[in-house]
Amino acid sequence: NFLHLIQSTNTKIKVGSIYFILFMLIHVVFTLSSSTFRSSFVIFTQRKYSLLPKTNGFLMSYLGVLSVFTQTFAIRFFVKHLEETQVILFAPVVLAISYISLTLTWSTTGLLIVLVPIIISSGLMRTCVLSLIMDQIPKAESGKMMGLVTSVESVARIICPTLAGLLLNYSISGALVFGATICSILASVIYYHHRILQGIHTKPSTQNLP
Repeated sequence: NFLHLIQSTNTKIKVGSIYFILFMLIHVVFTLSSSTFRSSFVIFTQRKYSLLPKTNGFLMSYLGVLSVFTQTFAIRFFVKHLEETQVILFAPVVLAISYISLTLTWSTTGLLIVLVPIIISSGLMRTCVLSLIMDQIPKAESGKMMGLVTSVESVARIICPTLAGLLLNYSISGALVFGATICSILASVIYYHHRILQGIHTKPSTQNLP
């Protein structure tokens, strides 16, 4: 189980288990925030921008294009120039600002623009946090740990639609305010521990890609 995995690692990994737990908590909280946003997105756009189902379909395709761009180009660019710990420091700040900006945007053009930093920052955050988690465990345990991470994400996705519905029932921008609050808390926690995180000196495996 989870505790046995940490206890069974060598001395180096035992020392790093504090980082492992920290990154896992960051991942869980971030997944809760991002999944709540995605669960509420279609209803949010229908209510706030009065978008037709056809337009919402195009909008979801637009999100898909942004996700492909993030995974193909943006992550490659950022991990070449920044440490993973630096990426997870600024990504929640960008997300919090973007969520708040979306609550203040009433045009579809503004919506399309604000979605760019939201999708890119979310992709960067998830990829870098997962990489940092995997760096803290033995390679032999990587498959088991990916299963645990996937299970945690699945639980979050079960909770988030209900949470999104409750927040939307309270306010049209409820999920955005929730996301901004969570990201602000994450940014504060990561900033507080940033000097400790810098001591890891972990470079992403993709940094030497052409």
